[in-house]
Amino acid sequence: MFYLSSGRSKEYLGFGDVMLMLMIGSFLGPALTMMTILLGSLAGTLIALPLTLASQRFRNYEWPYATFLGSAAIVAALWGPELLQAYLRWAGLA
Repeated sequence: MFYLSSGRSKEYLGFGDVMLMLMIGSFLGPALTMMTILLGSLAGTLIALPLTLASQRFRNYEWPYATFLGSAAIVAALWGPELLQAYLRWAGLA
């Protein structure tokens, strides 16, 4: 949807990101892989959006998504089960 609405002028997700998530998924499993995608997207948004809005320098900057995915994978590997249990308790599912 985003690709179509942007006018198809450039790619936003490279094949390297896909291969990185394939590797992360093989190590962490399905649940923590989904958590990695969520945390990586959240971190990317919380870092890139304010900087893009605040500074002209970052208006056309291509943010490397793999950096956020790698950091999120480390967090998921170290504290993933605890974060998953906290989320399930918060959602009333556990």
